[in-house]
Amino acid sequence: MTAAEVSGDGEKYSYDTSSLLSLTTGVKYEDPRFYLNLVKKKELPSERPSIPSTKLERLTFYRGYTATQSKTEIVASHHVELNSFLWFYAFNVFFKSLPHGFVHFFLASYAPEEHSFIAKMVPISIGLKYLFIITGFLELMLIMDVLVLMFHYTSFGIIAKNPWNRCLNSTYIDPRTSLKVHCYEIKEFAQKFINKTHRFSGFYYIDSDTSEHFQVAQIEYYKQQVYKISTDWNITIFILLWFAVQGLQMYAWRKSFWKVLNYSQWGINCVDICIFVYLMVSHYQVTNKEDFHKTSYKEADFKYDSSFMAADLEMLAESITAPSVVHILTARSKQEINPAQDSTAMVISNAFDVSVQRLAKCKNEHNWFYQWPMLFQQFFLGDIFSVVYTVFGLVTELCIVVVTNLCIIETIVYEWPIFKRWSAALVLFIAGIIMYCVTAIDTRAILWVYAKGIATWGEIVFLYLWYPIGRLIDDFTFHYGTPPTQLRILSIRLVPFYYMFKVYVMFNSLWKVMQKTKVGQECSHYVWSWSLMVLPIILGMLFTVSKYIIIQRLNWNFIMRPIAKWGPRDFSVRQLRKQFDSRYYITSEVPRLLSRYLLSKRETKVYKVDVRYDVQRRSNVSKAVGFGFASESNARMRVVTLQDLRKEIGTTYDYEAPLMTPDNPRFHLHLVAKTSKPSERPIIRSTKWERLSYYRALTATPCKTEIILMKYVELNACIWFYVLNVFFITLPHCFVHFFMASYAPEEHIFLTKMVPICFGFKYLLVMTGFCEILLCLDTVMMCDTKTYYNAFLNVTIQCYNLQEFAENFRNVTLGYDNSSYVTSDGKYIQISQMDYYRHLLNYDNMNQLIFFRNVFYFVFLFLGITLFHQLVETKIFWKLLNGCQWGLNIIDLISFIYLLSQSSELTKEQKTIIKTSERSNGPSIFSSQFWSADVDVISESMTAPAVIHVLTARSTQEISPSTDSVTMVISNALIYLFRVLLTNRIRIYVESRILKEIHLEEFYPRNYFFLWTMFYSNFYLGNIFTVLFMGLSGLMEFTMVIVTYHCLVQTIRYEWPKIRIFVLKGFFLVVALFTFSLTSIWTRAILFIYSKGVATMTESIFLYLLYPVGRLVDDYTFHYGAPPTKLRILSLRMVPVYYTVKFYFLMKAVWNVLENEKYGSLVPHYMWSWSLMLIPLFIGVVVVLYQYLIKQQMTWQLMFRPMPKWGPREFSERQLRKQYSSRYYISSEVPRLLSRYLITKRESKVYKVDVRYDVQRRHIVTKAVGFGAVNGG
Repeated sequence: MTAAEVSGDGEKYSYDTSSLLSLTTGVKYEDPRFYLNLVKKKELPSERPSIPSTKLERLTFYRGYTATQSKTEIVASHHVELNSFLWFYAFNVFFKSLPHGFVHFFLASYAPEEHSFIAKMVPISIGLKYLFIITGFLELMLIMDVLVLMFHYTSFGIIAKNPWNRCLNSTYIDPRTSLKVHCYEIKEFAQKFINKTHRFSGFYYIDSDTSEHFQVAQIEYYKQQVYKISTDWNITIFILLWFAVQGLQMYAWRKSFWKVLNYSQWGINCVDICIFVYLMVSHYQVTNKEDFHKTSYKEADFKYDSSFMAADLEMLAESITAPSVVHILTARSKQEINPAQDSTAMVISNAFDVSVQRLAKCKNEHNWFYQWPMLFQQFFLGDIFSVVYTVFGLVTELCIVVVTNLCIIETIVYEWPIFKRWSAALVLFIAGIIMYCVTAIDTRAILWVYAKGIATWGEIVFLYLWYPIGRLIDDFTFHYGTPPTQLRILSIRLVPFYYMFKVYVMFNSLWKVMQKTKVGQECSHYVWSWSLMVLPIILGMLFTVSKYIIIQRLNWNFIMRPIAKWGPRDFSVRQLRKQFDSRYYITSEVPRLLSRYLLSKRETKVYKVDVRYDVQRRSNVSKAVGFGFASESNARMRVVTLQDLRKEIGTTYDYEAPLMTPDNPRFHLHLVAKTSKPSERPIIRSTKWERLSYYRALTATPCKTEIILMKYVELNACIWFYVLNVFFITLPHCFVHFFMASYAPEEHIFLTKMVPICFGFKYLLVMTGFCEILLCLDTVMMCDTKTYYNAFLNVTIQCYNLQEFAENFRNVTLGYDNSSYVTSDGKYIQISQMDYYRHLLNYDNMNQLIFFRNVFYFVFLFLGITLFHQLVETKIFWKLLNGCQWGLNIIDLISFIYLLSQSSELTKEQKTIIKTSERSNGPSIFSSQFWSADVDVISESMTAPAVIHVLTARSTQEISPSTDSVTMVISNALIYLFRVLLTNRIRIYVESRILKEIHLEEFYPRNYFFLWTMFYSNFYLGNIFTVLFMGLSGLMEFTMVIVTYHCLVQTIRYEWPKIRIFVLKGFFLVVALFTFSLTSIWTRAILFIYSKGVATMTESIFLYLLYPVGRLVDDYTFHYGAPPTKLRILSLRMVPVYYTVKFYFLMKAVWNVLENEKYGSLVPHYMWSWSLMLIPLFIGVVVVLYQYLIKQQMTWQLMFRPMPKWGPREFSERQLRKQYSSRYYISSEVPRLLSRYLITKRESKVYKVDVRYDVQRRHIVTKAVGFGAVNGG
């Protein structure tokens, strides 16, 4: 069937199937250069009723669904720190929730009619759909238990005016334990803890003096309600609420219901945010924060063996598998489905809600019922606030139960058509009453944990391992016209392995908890009841095998393949899906109908504006797109028509290799040889792995990662800083650098060609690279291992070797002054390693011998890098660099393993000392001192010199910005975090084992030079290890400096071609010698910080704001044929904002440190020297203003537009780039030459194998693709 629509100018758009893409009549504007096309995609209407909810309202439901009190506090997790919980949650998000949610949203778009999709995708998993119904039913019962408590609190809070704030009886006998218990109101309860310490056992506190058992009123009230959960009164309340849930599910089809859910949930969120702000303000008003964190009781009971992992039971709350709420609610909506955006929005929304609610530590499950009333009681009109809060909670939980119940009923109705909605609701109503009356609340919770865990585990195994992932990716590629990103595919592949491991650890932790609690004794079935949830899966497998193999006598492969009706609703689309397989096809060479379908699915915009090139001249089009030619005057602008331009444009099609046909007639091998103009610049013969070694050394070198002391920052805080920097600056910025190395490999200082007004940036870049080389050379000089005594300061310092220091001053209280330890009688002492390091660092001109020795070292090293930097272009040099770097990594790994083995042998006293040393007593997170450690963000900068651009553009390997940037960032992050962790462990080891409980004060930056030497001195042949380690470190630093120097020289050489190389090298040597002789190491470090920070901030602002990001995205789309992901674009837009804020905090932190006279006197110019880095920028702006506005008399807009020669090397590609703009074009309707270019750039494979449909029958091809129809014979 053919559908054709005629546009306003008479042109027809015809397609061969009515189910594909069609265009309505074009709407013309007055301007003849543009016309508007409205794209409408025809789809078969769904036979199922739609749920009238918006995306924001569904996000509200997901937040309430995953953060409900009934699922997030099944096991008390007060023994787990907040930081540990956040790390668990982050791992679960990235390795399970985010990729698995992405798949659920995609399947809601791909097969919206199939709510139990896993049984259609893998027929042998048919038993899972029964398990999903069981899990959904148990989830309803779990939420109903909390709903009954909420109803009781709400009703009695209104009637009895918050009875939980009062003690009904001052003393009573607990019927379960036969103990006499005293109940106190909260003020009396607080008085008992003043200057006293009590034990905590079971549900009560025990007075250490009188052995009195007591508890506060709110917890007592909650305990009584839990004890009464199975009474007749509570059963009556349950029946009424359960009936309301089954009756209200018909109102879930109305918009008003979703409005109520949204407003009530946001009411809870607003209250939680207000409470959080109040608690933060109250915390920072406390004068003695150490007393604020003290615990006034101690545990009398055991601690769980797997307590660190037990809290991760909350991972089940994030599961959206059973019932499949995401699939049902999304498939029944009318909004467009975007799996990547929708899954990310859902995960971020849930994460914020969980993080805010998690900030209060819990002493038992459901702390919502007693901690919140305690808090509200302290406020004016607190009783009213408490009742209002419980009302909001009751309405939200009731709406969540109703929607969850609706999803279960809809699954039952359309999976088993024999059921009607009323009959399914009746069955659930009767089963719920029986379940509530027969089982205990703990039994229902345990069964839900087993059912939810096993159901999610089963879906993940069948979906990702048996379907498998390759076919799932082909489904996505077919449905959206483009495959998911490599990072998305990798995360999906990791889901089954991660979740199987976590389920095992979770069940193991749960069993250990159950063995040691009364709940385990009362619910002894926890040992075997998990097998009940596996039974439906096993029975389903047996049924499928008997049906397919025995009854229908089909091949066993059919029980692993999707059923015939699996896929989109449209039959013609399902037939096209059977033609497509990425193993045999690439997009540009599929059959005509399939290619048109893929093109139509790739277009996501509803409206598009096209530039009519057939009636317009190129000069006008260039202005429309935003590009222009910068010539001497406007009158001399070239006018190039499209017809003349196409004569100059060639394509890679002319250079393709001839076809090679193998013996098998079904396939032919097509070798795509993409040709390009060879670079005129010398190749640097390094592999990607060798360059990764260099990047690791460059970013983790001690000279840059320990410039500022980090004594105020915990290890966890340091890691969090690093993670934030990775996601908001390093990863997106390095992605751009790798892309520029591919897009414009000849332009090492690309920013000045992209935005001409930042002309002075290239001079700032040279200054920054030079400062970095000087800083690195300081570290190379200090790789010395001798130790000796020297009285260096004005006071007399006695230097001891390590063992003598530890033995003589073990029980002596030591002060710390003037970089040395001070005894009680005023004597200055120091350890030999630290004194020797300080001696090398603080040489002065008065000691001529030391001064000339260090100058000689510096000149010798600088001459070495000057003479031998050309070796960077040879293979042997990179082998040496890679070998040194991996040698250091192996030594560090051996040291780390040794430290881990020794940690298990520490005594309790030593472990207490370690915990004390790891605890931070520094300033708050909002103070600039806390952010001082984040000077490490400077070490991650690849801006000046542009090492990524130079090394990558000069290599012969294929450049993939996404893969290369992720690989580099992960490589750097692993080595950096490993070094930070190792340094922390070595410090603890030196303090606890070698120095015998003497804590080291933060001495100087680069503790690398004294901590490591102390550590190795404790071993047999430790001096040899020290020499080997320092030798490899020095050689590694030296080779790293050579590469950096070579990148700087190459940048200058091709940016200023008139400068002779020998003149440049001589100039660098003279300036370096004068700088080293006249400045201190502190001055060089500060100048490095200022220049690196200003250069990176300038590049971020000019590149992402003035270029801007939209044009940068168009460059990427033109170069690779497909745009970057929405998440990538968002991260690029965040870079300038994030880095500007971080740079402000960084500068403020540096100044706070240097305000101390002890450090500020070493760098008296620190307040104004940063302005030196702005001089090149201002001079560059003045030069550009003169050149463009005065001399050439151009318009001011040209100062912010790319230069004419900016872009790819070939002139024809640059001309094609001027035709393309996403504001006027979509990929499927660009001119012929541009479309061919985009298609060829999109194909990244060098070899491709095509199935020849013209000589093969459909059934053979279908088997090759891996799909088949299940017939009865």
